[in-house]
Amino acid sequence: MNKQRGLYLPQLSAKRLTRRRLMQVAGIGAAGAIGAAYLGCGGDNKEEALPTLSAGTTPETTTKPVRGGSITIAIGSAFDSFDPHVSGGIYAKWAMMALYDGPLADELDENNNLVLVPHLAKSWELPDQLSLIMNWREAVRFQDGTDFNAAAAKAYFDNVLNPETKSIHAAELKALDRVENSNDLTSTLFLKEADAQFIYYMNDATAAMPSPAAVQKWGSDYGTHPVGTGAFILKGQQPGASYEFERDPTHWRPDQPYLDGYKCRVIPDKAVAAAALKAGEVDYAEQSELDVQDILSFQQDSDFDVLVEGCDSLMQIWIYNERPPGNNVHLRRAISYAINRQEFVDKYNGLAFVSTGPMPKHSAYENPSEPDPEYNPEKAKEELKAAGYEDGITIKMKAIGDPLVQSDVELLAAQLSQVGIKVQPEFGSAASAAATLANGDYETAFGSWVTTDVGDLQYAFRLLYHSTGYFNGGSIKDPEMDSLIDQASAEPDSKKRRELYWQVMRIINENAYMLYLIGRPIIKVVRKGIHGFNTTYNPFVLASDKEARKLWRE
Repeated sequence: MNKQRGLYLPQLSAKRLTRRRLMQVAGIGAAGAIGAAYLGCGGDNKEEALPTLSAGTTPETTTKPVRGGSITIAIGSAFDSFDPHVSGGIYAKWAMMALYDGPLADELDENNNLVLVPHLAKSWELPDQLSLIMNWREAVRFQDGTDFNAAAAKAYFDNVLNPETKSIHAAELKALDRVENSNDLTSTLFLKEADAQFIYYMNDATAAMPSPAAVQKWGSDYGTHPVGTGAFILKGQQPGASYEFERDPTHWRPDQPYLDGYKCRVIPDKAVAAAALKAGEVDYAEQSELDVQDILSFQQDSDFDVLVEGCDSLMQIWIYNERPPGNNVHLRRAISYAINRQEFVDKYNGLAFVSTGPMPKHSAYENPSEPDPEYNPEKAKEELKAAGYEDGITIKMKAIGDPLVQSDVELLAAQLSQVGIKVQPEFGSAASAAATLANGDYETAFGSWVTTDVGDLQYAFRLLYHSTGYFNGGSIKDPEMDSLIDQASAEPDSKKRRELYWQVMRIINENAYMLYLIGRPIIKVVRKGIHGFNTTYNPFVLASDKEARKLWRE
């Protein structure tokens, strides 16, 4: 296996640090894939040294990929839907992108740079800034036996653009005006406005193509009866408990996938997930499903490989800006000043880093001059007084995500209480996160935003901060930010586009529209003998069909 495309980063050098420090080592590809490794390192002679994780080395593989076998993956919560038009759940992507294909796919080249390659489209053309021509592959069939063609592609895009669909991808495809087919294998996508990022939305994360016949057959129940052109078919499910996928024997790439199938088990209890790994019932889990101490234990276990790399997610606080109390900028700033972010880094045994905003340190688009958010309880009290809450205030906070969020909110509540801000928490599942943010159904909300590669950066900025953004939900309405995001969308020069994003981030931080706490690295525990993972730029193990296809076990 090519080491640059393998699961493991080269061993990184380290120096001794105390538990209150974090070593951040950047490993960014020229195309901008987030590839930083965040490693918590040992202590000095005055503090107890903590056990630490380190990056592994690419294992040498002398055998070639073989067909057969299956793997089991632990996930923290159930899939919300398999309908690619509307699903906003994180875990659903693991399955959907093995069930479906998109026009293009993200790949890493021999230099570890992110590039776009043909997928359902055998080629594409960009004749001008307002049109994109897709030339579709011949003889591709959906898993129900119907043909994939230009009509099927147009049906997907038309559904996304239809307001009645309420598609999560409408924000990403905002620039799309219409789709016209010149024949069964050629579609032209016409844009309303120039969008330099639009081509990146043609991957299987945004444009996963379902069978129009199946969508029509199942209607509102389609989300539980998915049909795509992907490498795997949904074989069976026990909603909320497990989901099983099997290899499609008629898949249009007959040499792949290698696995006969895989299974996702819903295990919300971290101790149970660790026990399942050790017992051989599960082959793979991420840090969201495991406690840090268990991960440290697995690194000492010769039956497992542990990877620490990249940026998995940014922990943040959404504040609804358009109604009280969140429409008070002094209150928002008071909350930010009251947060001791280093305590959260310590809570994760140093396996976290203070976040400066939506473009974290050591990402391709970072602003090196952007300062860390300031922890200053006295300033927090001054801002609280300026907000009119000198005697304190109680704020409602929806905590959305995995079970670990509850303990995070408890720490946050303890910090805010020191300046007179009482937190009234409401806990919800990860599956409820999309609806909560899209509907603006919160005063404040606490959770994580999953980061991927910078091809999704414009997607994230438009979804979260633009006044029309799906996950903005009417919270932030700043004409200057809208203008900057729109300019970035049309700006082909990456340097200029980065500078526009920096301006947006500065406005976000100055107005405390949204508060960022820490970032967490990608940590993966994989049973030895399983190969084909390629997660250098993508936080999801099966985040694209190509990854699912190439997985194999000895």
